[in-house]
Amino acid sequence: MILIKIHALYIVTGVEVKNCHAKYGAVDALVFDLQSYANDHISRSFDYLLMVCILHYVCSCICKCIIHG
Repeated sequence: MILIKIHALYIVTGVEVKNCHAKYGAVDALVFDLQSYANDHISRSFDYLLMVCILHYVCSCICKCIIHG
């Protein structure tokens, strides 16, 4: 998203952006949204991992019950 904005600025103005770094790109205005996005995906990944572990445990218990009667 930030790279697209910088690239679009170059296309519109025809001037190469010399001093291009995180502060120049106003990353502090996006930090909260980016951090929320990353945290949400970490949380979802953890939920998925937990669900898979529980499913694996339940399935292994069922298989043991079926095999051992």
